[in-house]
Amino acid sequence: MSMDAIDRKLLSPIQEDFPITAAPFAEVAPRLGIDEGEIIVRAGRLKE
Repeated sequence: MSMDAIDRKLLSPIQEDFPITAAPFAEVAPRLGIDEGEIIVRAGRLKE
């Protein structure tokens, strides 16, 4: 799997300061300028 710029942008918040809340992806989305649904899909791919 190759990572694009968005995947690399997403790695830091996931690995370093992922929020412990009821909706963590919704909290990360505005900081990255990425839709919450896209973050969920991409995080799932990165996990594999």
